Amino acid sequence: DVNSRIADLERSLSELRNERVIVQGRLDAYKYPVLTLPNEIVSEIFMHFIPVYPRPPRLTGTHSPTHLTQICRKWRDIALATPSLWRAIGLIQPERISYKQQNQIFEAWIRRSGACHLAINIEYFGGYSFSPEEIPAVISQRPRWEHLKMDVHPHALAVINGPMPQLRHLDILFCGYYLSIPFEFRDVPLLRRATLRGLMASKAVILPWEQLTYLELRKVDGTRCVAILQQTTTLVHCVLELFTLGLVVSYPGLITLPCLESLVVKARPGLNLGEEPDPGGFLRSFIVPALRSFELDEKFLGLGSDPITSLESFISQSGCRLQRVRIRGR
Repeated sequence: DVNSRIADLERSLSELRNERVIVQGRLDAYKYPVLTLPNEIVSEIFMHFIPVYPRPPRLTGTHSPTHLTQICRKWRDIALATPSLWRAIGLIQPERISYKQQNQIFEAWIRRSGACHLAINIEYFGGYSFSPEEIPAVISQRPRWEHLKMDVHPHALAVINGPMPQLRHLDILFCGYYLSIPFEFRDVPLLRRATLRGLMASKAVILPWEQLTYLELRKVDGTRCVAILQQTTTLVHCVLELFTLGLVVSYPGLITLPCLESLVVKARPGLNLGEEPDPGGFLRSFIVPALRSFELDEKFLGLGSDPITSLESFISQSGCRLQRVRIRGR
């Protein structure tokens, strides 16, 4: 009886082993639908996994393009063969990854980015000592920079000094002391968009203003604002956040911007227009015949005056045909 039972169990085991072989064969022959997609489609899906360029993705973790190289061999090959995945680079706080380690990551990403233009985001972190010299892999690729965002001490500009033939967008905020000698960006023939944040940035940076089509000045004083706008003859879109009015009110001449289509004017918190003799004089300084969209704080239309009358006078003087107007309350 015992031998008979053993024989029965062995037959059952044999049948199960045969069944396992059949099932394994079916699994081996099965192709997961996602793995049957053409490489070009998978590559496009990968591009939707990361932030829209020029925003940089995470350097590490599940939201980094590096994560895509760790799923399977096929995905790794596709990710490494997709240069656009690696073209946006952002510096992060050294408490998470040291600058030395980040530079090593940058070297790998730059190799993988092939011949793509690059978007660089360098931010200053309070309490941490940082200089662009610590990321030579990024600095050495200056001729490939297309978008550059820097929140740094002014001394960092000396490190990036040099031609940037592909640069189209510049965004700068200075942290720390003021530059006694303004820094001029030369050899940036494609630069069209610029954002300068802070009083120091607007005073310490000189750009080829005449070639800009988009300009954003955050926390700018009126004197510098006038000096800059007089040179932006091809400007199409402009955002101003005024910290002081200064010459914007007292400037005797006119600022003509023949191509300007949209204008946003905001008052920086703390700006007291009650101290200005004629806040409404701001609008009378501008001739903008192509303006279509206009947004401003009501206080710029003049204290104690009818804002509609001031706006009508502005439109009549410029001869523009506004399609959109937004006036924010005091």
